[in-house]
Amino acid sequence: MNLHAGLRSGILATLACLSNGFGQATRVAAFDVNSGASETQSGFQGLASAISGSQNDITLTTTPVFNGSTGYRDRGTGGALATATQQGLMRDLCFFNSTSPDLTAVTFALTGLEASRQHEIGHFMYNQGAFQRRATFYETSVAGPLLGSYATPGNTPDQGGFTFTITANASGEATYVVVGDDPSGSSVIFNGMTVGLLPVTAPPQPLEFTAINLDGNKDEITLTWKSNPGQTYGLYWSDNLETFEANIAPVIPAHPTETVTTFGPFTNPGPKDSKLFFQVGPPDFEDPALRNLFGNGSSITLVFSEAMAAGLATNPTNFLVIEEGGGPVELIDAKMGEDGTVVTLTTATPLGIGSSYSVTLEALTDRSGRPLPANTSDTFATWDNNPNGVKVFILAGQSNMQGHGRNETGVNGVAGALGSLRYQVNNDPANYSQLVDQEENWIARDDVKVWWRDSDLGSARTVKKGNLKPIFGVDSARFGPEYGFGWVLGEFYGEPVLLLKTAWGGKSLDVDFRPPSAVANRGGIVGPYYNGMIDYARDVLGNLGTEFPEWSGLGYQIVGFAWHQGWNDGGSTGPFADYEANLADLILDVRSEFGLPNLPISIGNSGFGGFAQTAASRLAIINAQLAVSDPAKYPAFQDTVFTAETRSFWREANLSPLDQGYHWNQNGETYWLLGKAMGEGMTGLLAPR
Repeated sequence: MNLHAGLRSGILATLACLSNGFGQATRVAAFDVNSGASETQSGFQGLASAISGSQNDITLTTTPVFNGSTGYRDRGTGGALATATQQGLMRDLCFFNSTSPDLTAVTFALTGLEASRQHEIGHFMYNQGAFQRRATFYETSVAGPLLGSYATPGNTPDQGGFTFTITANASGEATYVVVGDDPSGSSVIFNGMTVGLLPVTAPPQPLEFTAINLDGNKDEITLTWKSNPGQTYGLYWSDNLETFEANIAPVIPAHPTETVTTFGPFTNPGPKDSKLFFQVGPPDFEDPALRNLFGNGSSITLVFSEAMAAGLATNPTNFLVIEEGGGPVELIDAKMGEDGTVVTLTTATPLGIGSSYSVTLEALTDRSGRPLPANTSDTFATWDNNPNGVKVFILAGQSNMQGHGRNETGVNGVAGALGSLRYQVNNDPANYSQLVDQEENWIARDDVKVWWRDSDLGSARTVKKGNLKPIFGVDSARFGPEYGFGWVLGEFYGEPVLLLKTAWGGKSLDVDFRPPSAVANRGGIVGPYYNGMIDYARDVLGNLGTEFPEWSGLGYQIVGFAWHQGWNDGGSTGPFADYEANLADLILDVRSEFGLPNLPISIGNSGFGGFAQTAASRLAIINAQLAVSDPAKYPAFQDTVFTAETRSFWREANLSPLDQGYHWNQNGETYWLLGKAMGEGMTGLLAPR
């Protein structure tokens, strides 16, 4: 057997950055100016001193020398300052910018420091401030190197004081100047300082193996590599230098004092392999976990908290799938995604519609060898597909899908003014009177309901739901495309309709909604809001009878997906070049997630600025959104993808509630027309052909 110490450059670079830093300074002396700054003080009250041995020889001298009352401000003995902590600290070292005495700078000279070593100097006050006015620190003279500046406006005390680093010369001396530079002439005051010796930082050891030994009789291996005290490593092995499998131990502390670490002997992990490669990498402190599980058609997808060992996770015999009320489901394949966190199982026969399954995992570990917790299992239900059930539409996007169209207030915030939906009702009854009842109240359609979790991923659950009205935007005074879309679909169907909104402000398709196929084709990671969109749909539809008790027992059918997004990707420096490819991948992946290869898709393009829009990045997004519904470019999407041209819906700021182009100027008419056009496009896809 040949043994090789394998090491990827990325791992090396990562570990090289884990060297010991300076850390916090070790305090070696503390000075109380109360008794005169020319004396070493070892009992600085309220502050732990660590003066021992030669450190007692550290002295501080100021020029001019302050003594008696010269250069001091007496605090007195009363008031809030006369506390136990501050007893004996009733004076401040004080110098002035331009007032009497006419002193603008003080020189501090330290002796007895460690020769040629760095020290941390700290100045502070016990009233939680370092200085009451501005001061600047220079090394050796006002013209010397700048050490730093301290500024506290007015008399507001700083909470942490001021510190800087200075290097002693070969004789253990250091000198610096503090200059009061407040043009108002106010005083620069402090009552104490510390001197700290900073630790020497040795250059980190390069991460490389120095010895590798095989005991042929016991088939055991011992490895030694250069290391850095205080660090922790993981040890990985491979038989092909491509995939490094479960390591021998997930956490290996470096030798506490030496610069090499030896680990072993350990059992040969590949006794039948002719060659083995080893790699030192990051440690693994946590066991893996199953994060998500879902299935449709002939595939079951498992999402893990970290990359799994490929040899185990791609073995179908390590997974047991059982249908509720039935027997085991035969698996014919198990494939791992590129990053190792996703495993897809293929079933011999399609999964049942609206059926529940349990999945039990056996013998799986992460790449560091940590196993899944014993008896790891979970359940999932396939999406329902009841043609007589609730018709479900997933509406996704960023802030414009959240909704900023004004229902009542228009130009200048005036109720019923131009730019509001109310204005359209009052002034164009032929097209809008159906939205209100005889008392002019907004009609609440009980055949169309909205569900929207108006909160970010991981935050507290804030759900808005109910009968369709123009109130389901970012607040009850605003609405989004769901309103016009819902009216159209409510008229189209005899069955009840659910509009499930999954929208978050300020999100891109390139990163936040990045679909799995985009990751596979162009790299990156799956966007958390793509996963959130699917998770929210699963959460609601899996509990439909709880969310909407009036629909309990009806079942559901996912019949369409609507997308309105693009502002973030269309910035001048945004990732607009990949938008078309990302959107096409999103369509494919959404259909795959729901197990509906021809799921109708309706897109409202990003027509901000109308047909007068000239910005190349904005036009790129608009054209990309139009392209995916062009059968000449995407014949596979013919008759199943529609893009609404929205540029004619643009209304200028003077005709709208706000000058806020990225939110369609919050124009209520625009949002109604946008949703209506997307809805009409959807019904065209749904109509029998």
